[in-house]
Amino acid sequence: MMRLKFVAAAVTALVCTAGAARAADMYEPGSLKDAPMPAPVEVYGWDGISIGAGVGGAFLNYDGGAAGVFDVTPPGVADAFAFPLDDDDGTIFGTVQLGYDRTLPSRFLIGVFADYDFSGGTDTSFGGTAALATGAPGDTLSFAGSAEVDNSWTLGGRLGYLATPDVLLYGLVGWTHADLDVSGVFSTSVGGTPVAFSAEESMDSVTVGAGVETMLARGFSLKLEYRYTDLDGLAEATALTGIAGGTSDGTAVTDVDTDLHTIRAILTWRPGN
Repeated sequence: MMRLKFVAAAVTALVCTAGAARAADMYEPGSLKDAPMPAPVEVYGWDGISIGAGVGGAFLNYDGGAAGVFDVTPPGVADAFAFPLDDDDGTIFGTVQLGYDRTLPSRFLIGVFADYDFSGGTDTSFGGTAALATGAPGDTLSFAGSAEVDNSWTLGGRLGYLATPDVLLYGLVGWTHADLDVSGVFSTSVGGTPVAFSAEESMDSVTVGAGVETMLARGFSLKLEYRYTDLDGLAEATALTGIAGGTSDGTAVTDVDTDLHTIRAILTWRPGN
């Protein structure tokens, strides 16, 4: 009996000693109680209205030109002429944007936007000289002109995927409007008063693109975006009179096709987020 009591007392002492040692270990320097609390995870809000402004670069390829018919000595056979346009141009532009986004299940996002691009305009020069068979040998018709695209705005939508809580990858499609201004002067080698030519035409086309948007801080984000638009404008025919002392007449029309590539950076603010 004495031996049994001794064993029980020994076991009880061992358990108490082990428990005390474990408790002491829990409060040693470097233990869990001394570990810093994890920083709270920032949850960014993507939903709601957004307001943005930014800058970008535009690259344009102009194609087309001016064409028509002209008589130096009516009533003669009308001469057909064509002054082709094939040129590249680039510019820096500013942009302002208004949008609305809504997150969807499975980390997707859908949104709509409207923006306006403004700059000093993008212009290109074209023209040339054409021989006139209906006149005397060596008679020519010349044209010196320019084309410019400006006043561009886009309405569109986008669909994106949140690669991380603060990084959105997206594609976009929209409808772009721009104004085409064409002007120039026709003249002949046989004298007379040169005729000024000018035309304005609206151009509308589908825009496609892709981008990435990154949250910088609560309520603010930065977009980097590429867009492509194919704009085609046909100016109305214009009568050409007064060249060669008022003894000639003709018509001219301009057809300008513009491939527009833009890259833009937009700083966006979401009020209330």
